[in-house]
Amino acid sequence: MKPYWIQLFLLLYTALGWAQVSTSWSVTPQPNAITYSPGTFSMAGGILISAADTTVRPTVAFFESRFEVLGIKTSASAQNSIRLERTSTSELGSEGYRLEITPQSIVLTAQ
Repeated sequence: MKPYWIQLFLLLYTALGWAQVSTSWSVTPQPNAITYSPGTFSMAGGILISAADTTVRPTVAFFESRFEVLGIKTSASAQNSIRLERTSTSELGSEGYRLEITPQSIVLTAQ
């Protein structure tokens, strides 16, 4: 099935906005589970957006341009990163995703 990278990235972007002002999440689709950890992810020093899979790179370029419009610098030398990953495992299902946020990185994994 076709990956839903743009929708998943918008979900990520929305989640980041809510994380700054609320401890409750308004995320669609609703996650099966949420595990809270200490710390925050900052984009203040710029971010690196990457994907190893070449089919996802146009999405990376699109979101780099969107972040630039918002005044968030994207740079290959940034300390914090957002990584889009594809998985072939059926663990997540055809439209499932895993979103992991640490103070240094955000990893969005989907089929």
